Amino acid sequence: MSEHPFANRIDELTGFLKREVLLNRLKKSAYFEIYLINIDDFSSINDFYGGAVGDDVIKSVANKIKHQFSKEYSFYRLQADEYVVIFDHGVSDISKIDFSDKLIMLSNGLCGEYFLEDTLNASLHIEVTIGFDCGQTLNILRNANLAYKTARQTFKKVCVFEESMLSLQKEQEENRKNAKIVKEAIVSNFVTPYYQSIICNLTGKAIKYEALARISDDNKLFLTPNQFLETSNKIKMAREITKCMITKTLHDFNGINIGVSINLCYEDILDTSIVKLIEEQLKSFHEPKYITFELVETSKIKDYQIINDFIKMLKQFNASISIDDFGAEYSNFSHLANIDIDYLKIDGQFVCNIFSSKNKSIIESIVSYCRKNNIKTIAEFVENKSIFLTLKEIGVDYSQGFLFSKPKPFNELNLKEKR
Repeated sequence: MSEHPFANRIDELTGFLKREVLLNRLKKSAYFEIYLINIDDFSSINDFYGGAVGDDVIKSVANKIKHQFSKEYSFYRLQADEYVVIFDHGVSDISKIDFSDKLIMLSNGLCGEYFLEDTLNASLHIEVTIGFDCGQTLNILRNANLAYKTARQTFKKVCVFEESMLSLQKEQEENRKNAKIVKEAIVSNFVTPYYQSIICNLTGKAIKYEALARISDDNKLFLTPNQFLETSNKIKMAREITKCMITKTLHDFNGINIGVSINLCYEDILDTSIVKLIEEQLKSFHEPKYITFELVETSKIKDYQIINDFIKMLKQFNASISIDDFGAEYSNFSHLANIDIDYLKIDGQFVCNIFSSKNKSIIESIVSYCRKNNIKTIAEFVENKSIFLTLKEIGVDYSQGFLFSKPKPFNELNLKEKR
């Protein structure tokens, strides 16, 4: 039996036309109105109920979309939970102002209860977000997508494309550029630790250094964590950066009797290859008591047993553990009851605003608790002498910030090596 000549143009699940057909249609010079419709949080629905229910949702939303438009419109399924509806106005100019009421009615018509007879035999509440554009342009699908993304970012159900949204496209181009830099940096071994000193408040001397990741591109320009860490997480390369930092930092400080602190997040500790690397590095390090691992993004911790097993391994080598940005997240205090830590780093927002009576009281409370529980305190973002003297008066043990030093590469630290 021969295949229907249009079979490869039709999406089997929804009966809508496929993406390739839409792209060919939009090459035509005409005035289009275009609606990009996306099911909110579809991946969660799919994960919770299973693929069969997910397919039922996609099909049910497609049916309702078709009933919202007249037969002159064309319907397309781009991918998974994303649909496009277009109408070709030929040579007639159209105004976006004419569509505001229609978009609100469309949103109201598509959001609500869907009875999934084939799978759940029950109702499921579905929400959608819609991006819209109209006019004569080869970029009209891009514009509708930018409108959709803007709607998501501004928590709106519908959004009409405006020229100002092109800045979002520039941001996406910057993301692609940074993704390329991160990938090439890892392959080319350009992940570089920079070190910022941590000062003893009693002696004024550096007692350890925090290792901070930097990345260079082909022009040897260095990107800060704010520029590349989010990108590395998005492209699933953050664990590779962590491995580079562990290896290079401990190579730099092996044989030197001064402390060094390395940042880890919960996902790093979940990665068995990273934990194994740390254990191997600790075995070959001259004095692991000089090493501290600093837990960042602690709000993501879900299983304290995993964290405590990791800490138990560190303690076997006399290495230390610290919590970063304490006070920045609501879950911090539960960590103190569940994790055996040696150091606590007070979040910079309290330190920078220490002359507010509330912030000062918070720092005093943290210091009081830590003293009673044999935990050393570190204040970050110490920018001037007034802040430093106030921290010293309160009883904070250590300070870190631009008052003492900016992050530097290892060869600028002038540390004397034992080896």
